[in-house]
Amino acid sequence: MLKTVVTLLAFAVMFALLPVSADDHTPTVAILRFGDASGAEFSSTETGVLDMLEAFGYFSADERAEMAGRAGLDGENISIVWGDAGFDFINAALAVDKALDQGADVLVTLSTPMTQAALNATGDMDDPPAIIFAAVFDAAEAGIAESACEKPAHVSGAEAKTPYNEVLPLLLIQDPDLQTFGTIFNPAEASSMAGAEAIVAAAEALGLTVEQASVSSVADLRAATQGLINRGAGIILLPVDQTTLGGMPVILAVANEYGIPIFHSNMQALSVGATVGAGYELLFEQGIRAGRILVGHLNGDIDIANTAIYSETSMGVGVNLDSAADQGVEISDELMDMAGRVYEDGQGYVSMAEVVARVEATGLSLDEMPRVKQYIENSLHSGGGLPGSDSQLIVRMLNHPAGLEFQQEFLAGLACEE
Repeated sequence: MLKTVVTLLAFAVMFALLPVSADDHTPTVAILRFGDASGAEFSSTETGVLDMLEAFGYFSADERAEMAGRAGLDGENISIVWGDAGFDFINAALAVDKALDQGADVLVTLSTPMTQAALNATGDMDDPPAIIFAAVFDAAEAGIAESACEKPAHVSGAEAKTPYNEVLPLLLIQDPDLQTFGTIFNPAEASSMAGAEAIVAAAEALGLTVEQASVSSVADLRAATQGLINRGAGIILLPVDQTTLGGMPVILAVANEYGIPIFHSNMQALSVGATVGAGYELLFEQGIRAGRILVGHLNGDIDIANTAIYSETSMGVGVNLDSAADQGVEISDELMDMAGRVYEDGQGYVSMAEVVARVEATGLSLDEMPRVKQYIENSLHSGGGLPGSDSQLIVRMLNHPAGLEFQQEFLAGLACEE
């Protein structure tokens, strides 16, 4: 997290929180994730959602502190309940059922499997709770929606897309002599299947041979990784999926023994040992986008039925120097120059470009916020990087007049034709 400094206190005076409109019913929001392999209390996407709720007055900073350890909140303006499937598909369905039993008015679902579980549970309900998702890769492939506006009436959210044709060339940057690499996918995960197909197509375009291994659970990953190495894979590139993310320790136990670098298309995998993260990078921003839709729904500013799915493609690169050292791998200078996120000595740092992206998600630019820009630049220079986003800072920026105006513009841009 960004180090909180005394100068931030000045922003508290400048950016006042908005009051929440009085309502007879206090909404209950369930925030459900499929898992977080890093063991973090809150994922970066969840943090973005929480920042939005705090910024719009649904809970105070003190009430947010009460949710430490993922404790539920029974607040004056909102109730929050939590669910975590621990990377288990059966647990995902159970987490949704529990949230419904707790009277959830909104299900905030993080990941494709969790969103699918929520849809399965609510599809036949006469008056289902709203489902607002984030961190879903290819909603159409997953059967969540046919298009941005062709979707179940109670569903909206923020979709992420990874450009695999931009990921594959990075393997050759790391190893110009590479001829064969491997990939692992789970046919039960739509994003995994779609990613594997895109990887094969991109490999053929580059004249590379790709060895594939199909798995059904984390228990299959050790044998799958060993098999790929036995077939001559010099690098293993993993698509965006939850099985490999949750099973990274198993994959690394084999890869490290043979000095095989692991590339993962989910940047979150960097925090759990992937050597290189390459793909969609705006995970915190995904939470902000989904949070914008959530706040719009809770405030009565939008009708979920006529609110499009927000879709975004991005491409980022990150490296984990600790994992590279464990594998005896030296990251190429060119990849290091490209890296917007670096993990070293157990600490993750982000570049100025990534900080700018987080700021822009609030609707502001650093040029509009010279004091914030100076604070960030000073922190970068003194600490070597900024590990994460500072919610105190983000919440205040979301409440800047320009940030509030951007909220309305964002929601207006998602209106579907009735």
